[in-house]
Amino acid sequence: MRIEDRIKEERGSDTIAVIEPIVFSAVSEAALKHGLCETEDCYEQVEREEAQAVIANVLHQDMAYKVELVSLELARSLAAEFVAQFEESGTRFYTNGGWGRPRVDPGVGPSWCPATSATFDTGVIVLSPTKTGCVWFQDED
Repeated sequence: MRIEDRIKEERGSDTIAVIEPIVFSAVSEAALKHGLCETEDCYEQVEREEAQAVIANVLHQDMAYKVELVSLELARSLAAEFVAQFEESGTRFYTNGGWGRPRVDPGVGPSWCPATSATFDTGVIVLSPTKTGCVWFQDED
């Protein structure tokens, strides 16, 4: 089974998980293609490790109540496998907020720029020289 299908199976049908042989020069173009906010300012470029942590965090727990959805081990494995699809030099990773990323004050929840109409949403958009990836999660309060 493809990694995209495995992520959707574990996280639910409203999850976007796509890897396709389309090249975009701007994150806003890829976001629009996947039904996300196309405002460039909504997305921040992050390192590969941060992108993987965002995916693992949101696979592991829902954003609204931190309910465990899959084991941390499985979440980390799925996130690593998704990110591993993009090993090419020049690959860029983007996210819309602080889910799964280190925070200055761990007692305060993450901030984010909404990319969907859901109460909570986050994920990673990947732009590589030969393909594009998007894994995006939505939760309601």
